[in-house]
Amino acid sequence: MNNYSTFASEGANELTFGTDDYGLITDLYDAKSSIYPVNMVEFATWDKDYLPDYDRPYWPAEWRKIFTANLILANLSKVEGSQELK
Repeated sequence: MNNYSTFASEGANELTFGTDDYGLITDLYDAKSSIYPVNMVEFATWDKDYLPDYDRPYWPAEWRKIFTANLILANLSKVEGSQELK
């Protein structure tokens, strides 16, 4: 469960960059303009006229996270090791 690409990565730009707690910081941009790729800016500004039209791949990935977590929980009693390690 300590695998970034399985549990922490987020492939849904509209979920990550389109929230009310995500912002474009001008000081950060001034220091390194490549920090904000175009797709991040489009989603962050809710520029829906220019958003790319693509398949939304995030649901299968989210369901995979839930399945993996449930599989681990269902089999935890069958694993050897200390309670702390489990």
